[in-house]
Amino acid sequence: LVSSILMWFAFFTLNVSAQIVINEIMYNSDGTDVEFIELYNASNQNINLNGWSVLDDNDAHTPCPLNGTLAAGEYWVVVGDRVLFGAVYPNVSNVNESTFDPNGTGWALGNNGDAVRLFDDNDALHDIVAFEDGGDWPGNADGNGPSLELLHPNLDNHRLATTAAGL
Repeated sequence: LVSSILMWFAFFTLNVSAQIVINEIMYNSDGTDVEFIELYNASNQNINLNGWSVLDDNDAHTPCPLNGTLAAGEYWVVVGDRVLFGAVYPNVSNVNESTFDPNGTGWALGNNGDAVRLFDDNDALHDIVAFEDGGDWPGNADGNGPSLELLHPNLDNHRLATTAAGL
């Protein structure tokens, strides 16, 4: 009975955390390049993000650690540079403490294509969105202001048909 309960709990825990998705990517904004990655918790439970991280497609880069709790049905924004982001989006408060490109000293998302990878607290790849500049990807997201945005958090963010130019 105990092993059955533990197996159910492990499945339920994995199922809940599996509902954290990369929801939006601003990789080439209009004007000053203010980059960010938005995560969404599609589950009905709060999820502790301590130990999780995001990284682009280059394993030589330092992963950006996530910290805090992502509430059920809420969004979490991981920014390249907090000062640049705050100047453009001063009312956004659900921002990760750590950044991936503080003062231009970290890594940036490639304007000609890249990947955003989300790793869980066991360093296992949890979600990935690989994007390209042009092709079937929304053209307005390439320096014209909008971001790449998942149309609905329950859709597969690996498929082009489920993304659109967003914010």
